[in-house]
Amino acid sequence: MDTRVEEKKIHVVMLLDIICEWCCLGKYMLDSLRDKYDFQLDYLFMEIHPDAPIHGMPMSWHLEDPKQFYDVLNTIGQPYGIHFFEKDIFSNTHSALRVAEYALSKGKGEAFLNQIWDLYMFKGQNISDPNVILQAILQVGLPPISLDKALTEPIWEHKLIENAKTNDLVGLNGNVPGFIVNGKYVLSGAQPRDVWEEVFELCLNDSI
Repeated sequence: MDTRVEEKKIHVVMLLDIICEWCCLGKYMLDSLRDKYDFQLDYLFMEIHPDAPIHGMPMSWHLEDPKQFYDVLNTIGQPYGIHFFEKDIFSNTHSALRVAEYALSKGKGEAFLNQIWDLYMFKGQNISDPNVILQAILQVGLPPISLDKALTEPIWEHKLIENAKTNDLVGLNGNVPGFIVNGKYVLSGAQPRDVWEEVFELCLNDSI
């Protein structure tokens, strides 16, 4: 029996930074609802650690106890089939975020996000490195020139700035992940399946 709810559309806007493990976990939690609800998911990328050195830095500079951090994440992520690599590097994501916005404009936003997260979250590669970003670009079928376009055309920088303004406007105050559902409900942080079910049911009832 197909349990998908097809009658009404639910629209979710996710504000995120590629660097954020909680964002990655939050997306997996949200995607677990696709067996039951029909919803559209759009992305607004924003930079939450512009102070990170351009080539990245040791994870120990960012977290006092990285092992404990990843143990907590992996315990929460286990029911969703997610296991984070205990990375040594904390990347600067400014360039990757510009590429992500460029990829969105080419219909490759989610594919790029999944690929760059595979490289960083699950394989521990430094996505501050343009060569690693280029690897993700090529994997999703974009031409190599995409990297240069994303890093030189001002529009992609403006997108990041506007997305940060949206984050503040809805009261998230720079926090990610943030979610705006049907332009009405705002959620902060990675939310488990039961919370999403409550919100989605509210959206469906709103439409009756």
